[in-house]
Parts: sequence; structure tokens; C-alpha cells
Amino acid sequence: MTLAGCDAPKTPFEPKPVAPPNAAEQAAAQELLKATATKYALAKTYQDEGVVAIVLDTEGDAFKDRKPFSTAFERDGRFRWEFKSSVQVGGKLDHRYVVWSKDGKSFKSTWTIQPGKLSEFESIGSAMAGPTGVSSGSATVVIPLLQPGFKVRYPTTDLIDAAPRGSEMVDGVECTIVHGKQAIDDADVTLWIDGDHAIRKMRELATVDPANTPGGPPSNKRKFKVETVITIKPVFDAEIPDAAFQGNDAPGRASKTTTPKGK
Repeated sequence: MTLAGCDAPKTPFEPKPVAPPNAAEQAAAQELLKATATKYALAKTYQDEGVVAIVLDTEGDAFKDRKPFSTAFERDGRFRWEFKSSVQVGGKLDHRYVVWSKDGKSFKSTWTIQPGKLSEFESIGSAMAGPTGVSSGSATVVIPLLQPGFKVRYPTTDLIDAAPRGSEMVDGVECTIVHGKQAIDDADVTLWIDGDHAIRKMRELATVDPANTPGGPPSNKRKFKVETVITIKPVFDAEIPDAAFQGNDAPGRASKTTTPKGK
């Protein structure tokens, strides 16, 4: 697979005002979102590579960052998720967070910011709780859809006032654009969903209050806007090579589990 790319814009994107969706539009959007959630929940295997592109607008100062990630998943089998980041916004990608499992039952994780520490967990939800806050959405955009038992505040497909907004090509694949709001934080969310019900892109625009958000720009005390664009190259129900499950920082590498073939 080739790593998905996404150039962060100079300032957060402001969606154009649109009329509230009518009943037919909402029904069409919810049908598509439901089919998308089902696609992930029933997947035998899943693999992706992607990039999170972030812009923080602090009324004159723009902070831009890019963070790559990858996922390899077998239903009731092996799992590996990797996320790369920098200590400073826009800095060198010199830190790596890895979560993995040999059997889908017990999980381990390492983070290079905590060298030598190996954490162990009894569920994917508890294992992914650690990187949820630092991954800028890449830990939760897909994995809770693959494992519905992994509870998050708002699953990617859980949108309100959602409506189809035309179509657009993403990495050469035509996608339906669905726009809506997160059910809890009222963040503006747009999804690009291809004809096979795979999420190819997600854009979230939110207003953040630094007083309630650890890690906000240190010199800024006012609310600021954050645009997060996650671009993904997904592969469903294909044989995943053993190499995709290797490369951890500690014992627990690929097992001899057989990857399902075909759909």
C-alpha cells in the first residue's frame, strides 16, 4: 500500500452555509451511514494507511501538523495499529505509538515517549484508550466501527442532521459526500464514502476552548478553531501479509494465525 497523502490548508476550512436537510435527505444519509457501519462491523479483515492533517487557527497564528497512521485487523485474530507524531506541532515524526494483539483477546502497547514501558490490556477498547487523546482522531475514526464493543463518545457514522452533498473523487475513487454534526460536541463533520461503503476521507471542524483542552497552544487563552482532515486508503477482506503485523517495540509480534482469504 502507498501511504495516503493530504496537504493541510493554510487556515481551517469554513463550510459554506447550506439549508437544513429535508426528511428525504436525512433518510438517504442515515441509510448510507448505517450501511457503512455494517460494512466495518462485518469485515473479516481490514487494512489501511492514512494521514491526519491538522490546522489550528488562533486568530492570526496558524499551527499545521501531519501525522501518519496504519491499521491491520483480523476478525478474532491479529491486530496492529501504529501512529507517528512529533513532540512539537509540525516537528519531526520521531515518536511512535503501537498497539497490537496476537489473538484479538489480549493487547499490548508501547509508546516511544515512554521508553522501555510495555502496557498490557484485556480489550481493544482499553488498549486504544491511551492513544485516543494524542492521535488526533486516527485511533477512533475506524477501529470502533470494526469493533462495535469499543465504545467512544461519537462513532464516525453517528451524525445528526446529516445529508448527502454531492460527490467527489478521493485518490481516484468517486465518493458520496455526507455532511452533518457530531451528536455530542456539535462539531462540523464531512465524510467521503465510496461505492463500497468505505470511508476514504473525514473532515472535522471544531471550536476548542484551551481552558478545557490540555495541550492547546500554550500562549493562547482564547477559543480557537481546529480543522482535522483524515485521509485513508482502506482494503477490506483481503489477505494481509504477516509483515503488516510486525515491527513492534517489544515481544508480541506476528503469530501464525491464518488470515481469511476472499470476502
